[in-house]
Amino acid sequence: MITWLRHRAFGIIRKAIAIKFPSVPQLSPAALQAWLRDPDRNPPLLIDTRHPAEYRQSHLPQAIQVDPDISMTTLEARIGKEDREVVFYCSAGYRSSKLAARWIKQGHPRTHNLEGAIFAWANLGLPMECEGAPTRSVHPFHPCFSWLIRKHDPQQPKDNQDMP
Repeated sequence: MITWLRHRAFGIIRKAIAIKFPSVPQLSPAALQAWLRDPDRNPPLLIDTRHPAEYRQSHLPQAIQVDPDISMTTLEARIGKEDREVVFYCSAGYRSSKLAARWIKQGHPRTHNLEGAIFAWANLGLPMECEGAPTRSVHPFHPCFSWLIRKHDPQQPKDNQDMP
């Protein structure tokens, strides 16, 4: 039952984000993972738009944390103005899509949002780290969202229903 509810919730979140931020291309976790593993492609810059406590608990390897309400001037100073591929993410996708939309409006078209964000990434068992070490732990943003994160049991196969 919880798997079905989680799957439906991600569907609703995905639709709401597409309506609210139509200019932001959404990149699936599987597509991002394939991109990161492709030696013939330059990896994108990964931007974690969650709050510092969320980032400290876990984040995608090589991601940098920025405040979700960062000014565009500060963001450009932090990550540069050059035309490069950037992937934003947060917990479920709203905060990162909002920042990605602002970044695109600033003239950075090679911008994506990680669809389903770190919740979907974690539910698929994809790599995350905490202080340079692998982890499975994910900050739920708020306790009411913790059910969106699948509890991982190494004995259980991955459940594709947890994909966004």
